[in-house]
Amino acid sequence: SQPWFKRIDPDRANLLGALHWCLTEQHDVSTGTDIALWLIPFWTVRGPRDEGALWLTRTLDCIQPLGPTITKAKVMYGLVDFEHFLNRPDLAAAHAQEALTICREQGSPFEIMIALLRRAGAGDLPIGAARALVEEWLALARKLQDSFYEGIALFILGIRAMQEGNVAEAAHHYQNSLDALADRNEPTWHIAAFYQADALWQQGDTSVALAQANT
Repeated sequence: SQPWFKRIDPDRANLLGALHWCLTEQHDVSTGTDIALWLIPFWTVRGPRDEGALWLTRTLDCIQPLGPTITKAKVMYGLVDFEHFLNRPDLAAAHAQEALTICREQGSPFEIMIALLRRAGAGDLPIGAARALVEEWLALARKLQDSFYEGIALFILGIRAMQEGNVAEAAHHYQNSLDALADRNEPTWHIAAFYQADALWQQGDTSVALAQANT
């Protein structure tokens, strides 16, 4: 992803100018929406996140008259992480819930899965309710044979199990997450490996935990 981001950097001013022309002046809301959605990974990794929140909010304002469309859902679930960054948890939860509702009514299984991911991570749900959404997301990932999102879901289930004090279950989920992710070049694999080592250590499997931590 980094080479892609580096290609964006020299054109950033032009892209922001295009967003202004398309969205602020409303000459081409459809193209502006596409640009804003395309830039979400860039804003997430490189920032500034408040800039991402600004343009996605402006996009949402522009497309509100279109009603509950999948595009609107994508903008809303794209906003969730930025709203958390700006300490707007209530708005993040509301957008995540509305996006999930739209995707359940109109979306593909993949779009529903992403909306479930965002809703489960919005931070306002009881552990059990969030866990149920992650389990639904996991089932969709397996149906889609999407090993990356399967691995992420299993990792999150491991975290939920730890929060509930079930260390053995957490270790099981972390191991399944590692198996699903498989690619050790994937940063999430190393994070899951670290959590797996911690769970094994808490179970008393110190030698295995140390070996895992050194992978």
